[in-house]
Amino acid sequence: MTFVSKIDFPIMSMWGAGVEFIAVINEQGRVEEHVCKSDIPLGLDKKEIFFMGLRLQKNMQADFDEFLGPADYTVTRRGNLKFVSVPFYSKIIFAVLDKEKNHHNIVRKIASLAKSVKAMRGKISKEEEMNN
Repeated sequence: MTFVSKIDFPIMSMWGAGVEFIAVINEQGRVEEHVCKSDIPLGLDKKEIFFMGLRLQKNMQADFDEFLGPADYTVTRRGNLKFVSVPFYSKIIFAVLDKEKNHHNIVRKIASLAKSVKAMRGKISKEEEMNN
């Protein structure tokens, strides 16, 4: 059974075969929005710790952005799954894929969506400036 929560970031367009779970993780390491075919096999407490760990990893990696450039994405393979984390502004787009799924495709989709959202936010900001 597929569960869909409130979707502000257009993560539904990343949905497809081999994608088990997609989430937007906020600055506190909490899941804001998600879509899942099958949930991550962890209890609620462990999931919260897992997502906070992703957030901590992003923050710690940012310390090296000046020297190495920002991280575009990270991929971790565990058992039959791949975990893909992509920084998006102050948030993280997180996806769980079947290990055979090409993670480059989902990273490209996220990058394309990020570019579209950035352009849309810029357009909205300009419109708001003109209206004020």
